[in-house]
Amino acid sequence: MAESKTSLNEAMLRAHGQAEAKALTEAEQVERTVSEWKKSELHPSLERSMSQKKVAAMIEIEHKQQMSCPRSPSKEVVDNLVGVIEAIASQGGRRRASIEANHEQMARIQQHLMETQVGEELRRKVAAGEVDAAADLEQYQRATQHFIQAEVNTELRRAVAGAQASKAVVAEHKDQIINPRRPSKEVSDNLVGVIESISRKGSSRRASVEAHHEQTARIQQHIMETQVGEGIRRKVAAGEADVAADMEQHQRSTQHFMETEVNSELRRTVAGAQASKAVAAEQQIQTADPRRPSTEVADAISQVVQAIAPIGNRRRASLEMAAEQTARIQQHVMETEVGQELRRKVAADEADSAMVLEQAQRVSKHHMESEVNCELRRTVAAKEADAMTQAELKEQIATPRRPSKVIMAAKTAINYAIDGAVVVGATSG
Repeated sequence: MAESKTSLNEAMLRAHGQAEAKALTEAEQVERTVSEWKKSELHPSLERSMSQKKVAAMIEIEHKQQMSCPRSPSKEVVDNLVGVIEAIASQGGRRRASIEANHEQMARIQQHLMETQVGEELRRKVAAGEVDAAADLEQYQRATQHFIQAEVNTELRRAVAGAQASKAVVAEHKDQIINPRRPSKEVSDNLVGVIESISRKGSSRRASVEAHHEQTARIQQHIMETQVGEGIRRKVAAGEADVAADMEQHQRSTQHFMETEVNSELRRTVAGAQASKAVAAEQQIQTADPRRPSTEVADAISQVVQAIAPIGNRRRASLEMAAEQTARIQQHVMETEVGQELRRKVAADEADSAMVLEQAQRVSKHHMESEVNCELRRTVAAKEADAMTQAELKEQIATPRRPSKVIMAAKTAINYAIDGAVVVGATSG
């Protein structure tokens, strides 16, 4: 029981001691906080207020003294101020001149780019458009000429030959009605042979025309797959590469402008604002208490002036280095990208020109072999047949008789030519 009482008393004493110690600690902490606040916040504020009041009183007194007996600053102060103002003006003039030079340089670079790249590209596009228009016009003219020669003239010759053949048939029919006669065995055999020959020739002609059409279609498909498609893919890839190059150039130009112009201008603006504030404060202090600058201030001013000069030199060197770097980058781009692209375009144009020339030569050769020579042979054969027909007609009128083997052969050739022309027209239509 006694031990429990003793332990309870000790616990109560400890709790009471801890409470007192906590209260003393909190009181001491509050006192220290108040003391620290007075030292760090209240006393500096009071000192600032007292200082401001003293400064205001001194300024008022100085203003009254200045009003009662005005005085001017000493010659050394005026000379130093004039020197500082002239140095600032010269620095501003050099800065403005540097900015104007940069603007003029950028304008000249843009003008040079417009004259050397954009203008050249425009002239190329205009020339390419004129070449395409001339090629289309020539193609239309050749197509019209080919249509006239292959369709209209052929149709006219067919019509004339058909009219002549109709007249000859009518005359022969009338003669047959007036003087009916039976052909001899030789004539019948020759007619059967002519009919079989015409049938075989017509079938072979149809097969030749269909084979020629199929060959032309395959050649056109091959040219589209190997030449035209390749040219289209090259143009699309070149257009995408140009767009990517322009995008990268604009991004680099914007980044370079932000780094060299905007950031520098912001730093200059901030430094100018700080300098203006410092000048205003210094002017107020000088007005309140004019004094002669000490040796330290003069040394500091000379050090500032000496520090500004190498900064300007470094700035000029940086601008010249940037201009030289830009020129080298442009030269490298011209040599590695633009020049390579120009060589590729020139080589592609030469290849296209050679291909077009070879194609035109082959088309002309094929046209000469398949159309002109055949037409010449047909014309010569028709003239010979006409001459022989006229001679035979005159001789028949003079001394009517059965047609000879020569006339029969000529008529067979004429019938074959007429039938072949008609078959070709039907197939093409």
